[in-house]
Amino acid sequence: MDYLRTEPPTADVLPLLAPLLDEDDGVPMLLSDALRAAARAIATNTQPHSSDVNSVVTTLREAATEIMQWHTLHWEVRDLRRATATAPETS
Repeated sequence: MDYLRTEPPTADVLPLLAPLLDEDDGVPMLLSDALRAAARAIATNTQPHSSDVNSVVTTLREAATEIMQWHTLHWEVRDLRRATATAPETS
């Protein structure tokens, strides 16, 4: 992370972003799966169900859906890779 704050060349940034934003097992997908699993576990194993429990489960599920939408960043990395492969790097 500190390295990215130094504003390295795009050619150095892309290999760092690609695995983080991978469409199958990148951070958005893993975090979304973890939040859904947590919501399911809480909903299944917490008795009695209160409005507080229901609120937490709903919030986790909504966050999982929102974060899942971040997977489109994977395509942005691909587009950037193509664009920078044909254009000269500017400093």
